[in-house]
Amino acid sequence: MVGTGSGDLALFDLASGTQLFATRVGAPVANITWSPRGYWMVAAGSQLHMVAWDLGMPDPEAPEGTPPPNPHLGTIDVPGNPHDVAVNADGVVVACDDGAQKVLVYELHEKRCGTTIEYTRDVGQLAFGPDTSLGIGLEYADANRVDVVAGHLTRTAPGLGRGSEPWFPRVKADSHIMRGAIAAMRAGGGPIATVRQVDSGGGTNWLLIGGIVAGLIVLCCGCLGIGGVVYRFVL
Repeated sequence: MVGTGSGDLALFDLASGTQLFATRVGAPVANITWSPRGYWMVAAGSQLHMVAWDLGMPDPEAPEGTPPPNPHLGTIDVPGNPHDVAVNADGVVVACDDGAQKVLVYELHEKRCGTTIEYTRDVGQLAFGPDTSLGIGLEYADANRVDVVAGHLTRTAPGLGRGSEPWFPRVKADSHIMRGAIAAMRAGGGPIATVRQVDSGGGTNWLLIGGIVAGLIVLCCGCLGIGGVVYRFVL
């Protein structure tokens, strides 16, 4: 897939170089990455676009007159103009920059921003590692690794000839937003917890009462035995 500065997306057959289909996103395309969920994530203007893998190419076996499917699966508004975008290994979170000194991480269940990382220097490239671990490239061959759910940040050692001056990154992570959305997406729309109802019938209640009474009897007998031993010892 190829994106252009005029906002076009084109799908090509690599073997022949033939353009198969095209669509538009309405703003200059800055970056394209593949989501393991089966679609393209496109950074264009101040939005992230979720675009069908085939750009909505018509089905040749569809009845005549059938309109082609809509290739635009959803969008995320970004406060800025991202130039890089990355999706994690199971496609439940996406990260992008704002075109300057901030990284924004969105959960893809309800498309909310759950984590932001702010710098006092420009952000370079982004890449996810295992699970929700995000690598952030910075100038001077520096980098950070951030767990975008917990908000934990680690940094590389300073390069040759450079001191260990602070970078002043600020990480704001809403773990509740991220964990809940990730669990919901990984459950595939199913329940993320199982609710079990306790039988409120008489049999269960009597069994519970019997257990409590038996425990109290054992406890009382133990206390009486200890009291007798102490009394005999004192006498």
